[in-house]
Amino acid sequence: MVDFSSGKKAGGMSFALVLALVGLLGLAGCQDTPKTGAVGTPAVATLETPCTTGKLLLKESYMECEADGFWHTVEDDYYDCPPVTGFRVGDWATTQKCGDGAAAPELIGQHWIDLHGDTTCANPQKLGELVLWRCNNQVWEYAKVVTYQCEDGRVGTIDPPTWIPTDKPCGGKPPVEKVGSQ
Repeated sequence: MVDFSSGKKAGGMSFALVLALVGLLGLAGCQDTPKTGAVGTPAVATLETPCTTGKLLLKESYMECEADGFWHTVEDDYYDCPPVTGFRVGDWATTQKCGDGAAAPELIGQHWIDLHGDTTCANPQKLGELVLWRCNNQVWEYAKVVTYQCEDGRVGTIDPPTWIPTDKPCGGKPPVEKVGSQ
């Protein structure tokens, strides 16, 4: 797991090096095939299983306009298999239509929920760190958050994200290699 506060990954590999490898090697395991599934449920048919002997390096989530005409919250996880490979491990349809310039909904409030002050979240268990991405003012921004899971299965964050802009224009997939280089 990446320790965002120190910029180091367990085992000594720097966070910047992990991101450089991801940027150079690309998303070897990710696919852009159309997703299927009911709104708010995972589109299981296109999810990928990470390599069994790999080490998790990074988890990221962003909104993606899918072939079904709706925004989806997606999660890509990067593992050192080796090589560093990205896997689409989560895809949740929203009820918000996309296309024709329709802005993406905020990530918090879709699959990832705001747990700050949520008294209905019983026994929240820390899952780990996640990088959130959004397009704002025509550039990609990211925020590093810690996720928790409630007993009822809901997943979210307790602290609000602090967004950091990159110099990468919006369009396509987020520039994962930009995290930690700002």
